[in-house]
Amino acid sequence: MGSSIFVRTLSTFGDFYTFSGNVFRQMFTRRFQFREFVSQAWFITTVSFGPALLVAIPFCVVIIFQVNQLLIQIGAVDLAGAGAAVAVVREIGPIVSVLVVAGAGPGTVTELEEVS
Repeated sequence: MGSSIFVRTLSTFGDFYTFSGNVFRQMFTRRFQFREFVSQAWFITTVSFGPALLVAIPFCVVIIFQVNQLLIQIGAVDLAGAGAAVAVVREIGPIVSVLVVAGAGPGTVTELEEVS
């Protein structure tokens, strides 16, 4: 029984490395599908832009308000613009990433299932 688990584990690793080798080999043998790339990029943009914008606007207002209050307390009001920009970019990046993956992921999977 112990040896069959070991054999299955090695088989799984072998399948993974075979798959990785095939992907690496095909990266250099096929032409780059530029139209498909543009189509997928446009699909992801259209699906995720609206929700990202709707989340970003109120989020930015709250962050800017908090940063400005902090800068007023420490007497650095002249850095309000730069501080707010850094805070917004730093905090909104992960949220937008989640929206892109959540919004475009299921559609891309559905499209791939239709192809195969």
